[in-house]
Amino acid sequence: MTGGSFKIERIGITHTGRLPRRLPLLDQVMARCDADFDPGTHQSAVATAIDDCVGSQRAAGIGIVADGEERSGFALYLMDRLSGLEPRPGKALAGFKKKHGLFLENFERWLRQAIDNGAMITKVPMRCTGPIEYTGQEDIGRDIANLASAVTKSKSKGAFMVSIAPGAIEANSYYPTEQAFREATVEAMRVEYKAITDAGFFLQIDDPYLPALYADMSLSDAVADRRAADYIAILNHGLRGLPEDRIRYRVMGGTVQAARALTGRFTEIAKHMLNVKACAYLFEANAARYEEDRDLWRTLRFPAGKILVPSIVNWTKPGDDNPEAIAARIIGFADRVGRDGIVACAENRGLAMAHASEGVSKTIWSKMAALNDGAQRASRQLWRSRPGVAVRAAAA
Repeated sequence: MTGGSFKIERIGITHTGRLPRRLPLLDQVMARCDADFDPGTHQSAVATAIDDCVGSQRAAGIGIVADGEERSGFALYLMDRLSGLEPRPGKALAGFKKKHGLFLENFERWLRQAIDNGAMITKVPMRCTGPIEYTGQEDIGRDIANLASAVTKSKSKGAFMVSIAPGAIEANSYYPTEQAFREATVEAMRVEYKAITDAGFFLQIDDPYLPALYADMSLSDAVADRRAADYIAILNHGLRGLPEDRIRYRVMGGTVQAARALTGRFTEIAKHMLNVKACAYLFEANAARYEEDRDLWRTLRFPAGKILVPSIVNWTKPGDDNPEAIAARIIGFADRVGRDGIVACAENRGLAMAHASEGVSKTIWSKMAALNDGAQRASRQLWRSRPGVAVRAAAA
């Protein structure tokens, strides 16, 4: 697998990484959560599921594939990969009330139930109570081997693998300062980042922390800006020496970001997002505030040679799968950043990824087909009378 650019005359499509687990794997993951499972059987099911998942992506027209996050339940991911963390079951997720103080008590209860609906594992807050070190070398090695095998079998152009940003852990009871805490976290995760890029894959960093700063009503604009700038500097230090043209950075808004009154201004988020040393930037373009901020790309300088990856469709959002409308939205972004700087994306936020039921699978792949159709329509217009251009492969 090689990086760089390839000559195309169409808008590429991608997705944000997670796809629903196959039913045989679901049983294995559930058993693993109860600490009562056979590792050999589990790993065999994971490898088979990844092969199937990658094959489905290739059939849908995706060139740069992913393992669908079949490899791990992300509720257990941090505990598997990092030392120094302690689960706090029964505790409210840090910042829930202060970030969502506008909700009435009954609505808050309903919202929490809606967020957890369909999840295989109840999300448990993690707190740092000791030195953070990376302990997942064996796991990431196995993940890489499984994806590499699937890519070879499917003859894909390449693959991306999702990892977490240093802001994914909210609570710290060990390090003396917030900066020391974030620095230790990113240095630990750097081991995984490097393993992924060394394997020839594209690294996608999922980051819920940056938008959370602007959804936190207890922070002034000045404080949020200062914390965001400090945080991005720490993240970039963790990415030092890694190939920038193999890094995708994804801003994760979180399920509750759909609430119009609570969604952070994307104008503020975007200026920090673009400072991350990456080649592609993923964000949910059809969230309430993000959609209305599309015009910011006329005023905010988009770096040359980079790729904007807006999520045009969402697995759970009705009415966003009309190919003509998809094409129009893609062209709108291309008019702002150039046709060679846009890749259309499908977003998984809001989907209960418990299993690949027939209805879930049909929804996902029909929306992916609509996205592909819309991208082809947009491409015909964008390349109608102009020559093709070299487009980076990182997000296509």
